[in-house]
Amino acid sequence: LSVASFESSYRKSVDDGVGRGDGGRSYCLMQVSVGDGTTREGWTGAQLIEDRTRCFRSALHVLQLSFGMCHSYPLEDRLAAYATGHCFLEARISRSRVDRARRWWWAHPLAAASES
Repeated sequence: LSVASFESSYRKSVDDGVGRGDGGRSYCLMQVSVGDGTTREGWTGAQLIEDRTRCFRSALHVLQLSFGMCHSYPLEDRLAAYATGHCFLEARISRSRVDRARRWWWAHPLAAASES
């Protein structure tokens, strides 16, 4: 959700497919790039827009790929490939997303199992 907040700001125009990024190649709230017409899962941009589950599932795969590509970098820099296509140190574009996620996590701790 932190990544989506940066990628689309949850704008309705992005959610409904009117607003797209990267020259019209990125779709849905997570701004998933559909360079050759489909995602790695075989979904089109229109399919990502029509089903948010597809949008977030596809983005999760790209996030995992980014973490794998950037595995030798500090945790804070591992989303660089998601946002830019390559890994690099001191990646502000990655660090901002990781930092927002961490701040939310710390502000909303999980209840202990005994408290549920």
